[in-house]
Amino acid sequence: MAYFEIGMVSFLCAVALPLVYFCDYQFRRLGAWTKRGDKPKDRIGFFLVTAAITGFIIGSFIQPSWNKAAECRATAGQTGQSVMVCMFLQK
Repeated sequence: MAYFEIGMVSFLCAVALPLVYFCDYQFRRLGAWTKRGDKPKDRIGFFLVTAAITGFIIGSFIQPSWNKAAECRATAGQTGQSVMVCMFLQK
């Protein structure tokens, strides 16, 4: 079984993780503005690139499980076997 694979989930995580970071940054800016405090001094470009790379790596580790689940969903209707049994109890 492969533990690292590049696919759709890799790219989705590479987009989602920087998006989550950017939303968090904006909420922290809003919180600082409402309290009349100092704005966060993050280096946004660095963190967005780092989050994208990290998301891509995490997604690449999730991708083999995603592919296995897709195969199990496709065969579950034919064999009548549960997707969970197929995912975790078969090689």
